[in-house]
Amino acid sequence: PVPAADERIERVLEHLRLHYPDREVTRLSVLASIAQVTPTHLSRLMRKRTGEGVVAHARKLRITRAVELLNRGDTIAGAAHSVGYRHQADFSRDFQRVMGITPGRFLRHGRPN
Repeated sequence: PVPAADERIERVLEHLRLHYPDREVTRLSVLASIAQVTPTHLSRLMRKRTGEGVVAHARKLRITRAVELLNRGDTIAGAAHSVGYRHQADFSRDFQRVMGITPGRFLRHGRPN
């Protein structure tokens, strides 16, 4: 069953949806202040609401958008930069963590026809 909506978490989720590429405004401390709870409590609430932690949720948002960009023909470096990664190696690591495949392999084999 899906936990009851918590307005604090919904504000945080909306903030993440709008600002996921900007790592400064998606820091745990900033998000906790939006929810008006401690970072530890926010992590607990997020895990209860979404089944994943704050960092994992933000990562998934970034990579989901990157997949869309790659499917539209963007380069790996371009997609990485667009979703807030400064270093392509960090992007590749997170991409593989979320998608189970490297971005290069995704481009070669995972892109829909």
